[in-house]
Amino acid sequence: MAANDQDHLVEMRRILQVLPKLAAKLPADLDEKSLTGAADDLEKKIGEVKRLNALRTEAMNLRDDAVARINDLTKRVRAAVKGAYGDDSTEYELVGGTRLSDRKRPVRKNGNGAPA
Repeated sequence: MAANDQDHLVEMRRILQVLPKLAAKLPADLDEKSLTGAADDLEKKIGEVKRLNALRTEAMNLRDDAVARINDLTKRVRAAVKGAYGDDSTEYELVGGTRLSDRKRPVRKNGNGAPA
């Protein structure tokens, strides 16, 4: 909930407290009943947004847990295939690993920073 929403609600409640003193010179559609109804409606909608945000947060946490589990299982499968078939095997490549022979070799540099 934006602080702005709550500020509007507080302002309307304050107006409703002084409305009886001012009602005689205000238009008919700005009576206590319509203003109270609008304030109550906003309060309900703010509560609904809070409830939905809590549900969304819970769903996102569950999703994050599932992603972490999949990531852990993926790493375990790759490690098991690497151990069983080797880090230069086609089987390791099939499960998403980069074969040792496909890795870029480090380039040694001489003292001035240029390749040797």
